[in-house]
Amino acid sequence: MLQNKIVSQGFFRIVKKRINGHIVELYKLQKRIECAEITDVCIMAANETKVGNFKKADEVFSTLGNVHDIMLLEWRERVKDEERDCGWFVMRRLFGEETDNNEDPWYRKSYFTDPGAWQGHGYALTTHFRRGNIIVYGNVFDEKYQAVHYGVLNDEYNVVSKMGPYHVFIHPISLINEYYGDHFYLLENNVLRNGVVSKLEELLSLVP
Repeated sequence: MLQNKIVSQGFFRIVKKRINGHIVELYKLQKRIECAEITDVCIMAANETKVGNFKKADEVFSTLGNVHDIMLLEWRERVKDEERDCGWFVMRRLFGEETDNNEDPWYRKSYFTDPGAWQGHGYALTTHFRRGNIIVYGNVFDEKYQAVHYGVLNDEYNVVSKMGPYHVFIHPISLINEYYGDHFYLLENNVLRNGVVSKLEELLSLVP
C-alpha cells in the first residue's frame, strides 16, 4: 500500500492516541528535513512584522521558496492577510466553507482540536494520502489534539498550504516549521474533492 511505502521511508510512523475518549490513528513525524531553516525564516519575518516592516516581512518569508523542495505558489501581502491564515486558505478558499452568522465559523471552534468532531460536517478521518485530502498538523497533550497548521495534499508526498498570514507554498509533508508540531492526521470530503482538486490545479498552473 502507498501508506506503507511512505511510512517505510522513515519520514513518519503510525501511532494510536486517545483523543477526547476515543482512539485515533495519527502520524508522528520522524525526519525533519531542514526544518530549522524554515523556523529561522519564520522568526525573521515575525521580527520584521513586530516593527511594522510588513513589506520586508513579505520578502523574507518568500525566501522559503529557496529552501530544498519548497516552491512559492502565490505571493500574499501580510498587511492584507491579517485574518487569512492556513485555516482560511484550506476551509474558505479551497473547500468553500462559510462563516456562521458573522460568528467564528464551525471549523474555528472545537473541531480543529477533536478529529472525530469533523464527521458531522461531511469530513471523515482517513489513512489515504490522496490529492485533495486535508492534513492537520499539531501536538497531543493530555488526550487533546492541539491543531496548529492545515494544508491540502497535492499528491502522496506534497502539501499545499498558506504559512500564517503570508504566502502559499507547496512543500513535502515532513518539511514544515518546527512549531507546527510533530503529529498529523488526514481528513477527506469526497463530495467537495473534485472542486478542491480543480482549485489546486488552477493555483499550480500560475507557476512559471
